[in-house]
Amino acid sequence: WSRDGVIIFGGSGQGPLRRVSASGGVATDLTVLNRQRGEAFHSSPIFLADGRHFLYLLGGSPEVNGIYVGSLDAKPEEQKRERLLATRLSVGYTPLQDSAGGRLFFMRDTTLMAQPFDAKKLQLTGEPIAVAEQLGTSGFHGFFSVSPSGALAYRTGAQALGFQLTWFDRQGKA
Repeated sequence: WSRDGVIIFGGSGQGPLRRVSASGGVATDLTVLNRQRGEAFHSSPIFLADGRHFLYLLGGSPEVNGIYVGSLDAKPEEQKRERLLATRLSVGYTPLQDSAGGRLFFMRDTTLMAQPFDAKKLQLTGEPIAVAEQLGTSGFHGFFSVSPSGALAYRTGAQALGFQLTWFDRQGKA
């Protein structure tokens, strides 16, 4: 949901991304699947700070699985097809204050990683660093979330039937 009132959404493991006005109306395709390329679905969109570009998960064959950058200004068939990050899981993004960049958060096996992202050039910069270890996953999502203000929440351990959310301070005290 952008600050300009555009909502982007995707199917649950099937189909392209679609857009609709927050005030209502007819949803229209924002991306197009390329089945010949091995694409199965587009999902989990996240707006960048400019409100025009977004990151999304493209699922399909191993050669195309990953995070891609899209634009509200591109026609569905003209969205870029350059993979930003190879992964089968969705990502998180937080902008840096007073900067054109931010941090992309993603899973590498069970480790949560963060890597600098240049929002003007729409590319990863620098090297990724480990943020937390032994996180679980479910479907196409890691057990973490990051807010635009930089607050990070995550859960360690494998998928479980029940769990208790707990606040921790920066020293790790519950």
